[in-house]
Amino acid sequence: MNNPYAGEERREFYRINYEKPLKFNEFVGTEISEPTAAVSKNVSQSGVLFQTKNPPSISNLLWISLDLRTLNICQEIEQNALIIKNGMVGKVIRLEESKTEENTYDVGVCFLKKDSKLEKKLGGLID
Repeated sequence: MNNPYAGEERREFYRINYEKPLKFNEFVGTEISEPTAAVSKNVSQSGVLFQTKNPPSISNLLWISLDLRTLNICQEIEQNALIIKNGMVGKVIRLEESKTEENTYDVGVCFLKKDSKLEKKLGGLID
């Protein structure tokens, strides 16, 4: 199969195919949404790509419940990412309609780095 992206790889971290169910909550102002179902597609040290029928808004923060303990990159994620109540916090950086599934969206999320002020602020919103 020909690679349509013949240029140099620009990603800083290697992505691992990882298809598992997940749930996410979206931070909206000082509130947090109800959990929304999704399926992860791939993950790296810096973020995750997942598919959902109910997409969050671009640039919003998410709290993501995703079991990464079985991955080898888990240690690197846990060392760097903002983790609150066993979920990772990330920012929606990509949102587009899925090319493979109707009424489904691909959502790219960049994990936020540890920040004690943000952890305290957001931690109070999560049950």
